[in-house]
This record gives sequence, C-alpha cells and structure tokens, in this order.
Amino acid sequence: KITECIQNNRDVDIIDFNAVTFIHENKKIINVVNDNLQEGIHDNDEEFLAAVFNNCSWQSWLRVVKFSLIQNAKFPDGLLIQDVHVFPKIYLNSKSIYHISEPLVYYRVRQGSAVNHVNKKQENGYREALINLMGIGCRKHIVNLSIAHLFEIYMHVKAKNEGRYQAVLGFIKDTRLLNMFTMSILLKIFIKQTVKKLRG
Repeated sequence: KITECIQNNRDVDIIDFNAVTFIHENKKIINVVNDNLQEGIHDNDEEFLAAVFNNCSWQSWLRVVKFSLIQNAKFPDGLLIQDVHVFPKIYLNSKSIYHISEPLVYYRVRQGSAVNHVNKKQENGYREALINLMGIGCRKHIVNLSIAHLFEIYMHVKAKNEGRYQAVLGFIKDTRLLNMFTMSILLKIFIKQTVKKLRG
C-alpha cells in the first residue's frame, strides 16, 4: 500500500497512516491512531495539520518521510519521547502530505516496557519534549495543540512519580519550563481539561 502510494504521489513529502495499538497479553485494542484524519493528499492544509498536532501521535512508525526532509534530523541521545523532537518540525516544513486512512501498523503494548513504565526517565523525556515544542517559533496556534496534550501527559507522569501536590509544586519551581508557557497554551490546557470533565 505504501509503495503504491509513493509511486503514484512522487511529490508528496510525507505519507502517514492509521495504526492499531493493542495490549500484548490479552490482544485487547487500546485505540486506532489517526482514525480522524481524512484520506488523500493535503497540500498546505492548515486544518489537516491542526488535526495531526491535536492527535499528538509523533511515533516514527506512523509515517514515511521523504529523505530530503529527514536527512539532517537529529534524535536526542539518552531520552525517551525522541520522536517529538523531530517530526513536528518536519510536518511544519512539509508542503504535501498523503494520509492513508486504514491501519497499516499493529503496535503491541507490553506491560513493563520502557515506554509504558512510569519513572523519572519517562518524566524527563516528556519535559524535554515540551521544551523542544515550545521552542518552535512558527505557527504557534497549531504547535500549541500538541503542547497542551503533552503537558497533560507530563503532569500525569510527574504525579505518578511524586504525588499530585509535589508534581504541581515541582512544575511551579521549574522556572525554565514555567517561563516558556504562554497564556494561549495555558488556555488550551484549561479548555481541554474542562471539556474532558464535562464529558466524563
């Protein structure tokens, strides 16, 4: 499917697709990633880009990228959540994206894996990913969608590690991170959490 798409769309910068994540032990499906994205070519499509950033699914295995866009990309050493340092910028620099609206990857989630194990290394990975995203200088209204999502996960992990009170206190004391937050980001986080409470 991907090879056919590449052959038929030579000028496309990125081909992304849906994926199914499931629990290894009981084969239960967790979710279908990117199932809200529309099939087809998206040329300089701000609405599509906003949906991608709102999904905040930056895993490497969710896309195929033209070599010229990724050849100089640098994944940070020693960090988890490395993909967030690379793919948001690639999407912002792309002109044409093709989305395949069917699952092409089935991702197995194992209990106790490094990605799913809550610890300080994971917490630091999310912190560094947030700092990296907030350092992007263009199209803030789109980038902020991923920042709001990542911040929610970061605080969840931090609370698991330290307790809720210490997590909030730690965030307030983290001047480097706190100083990067703008009112527009905080408003998006507040709206996101309010909507979630109303639905829940």
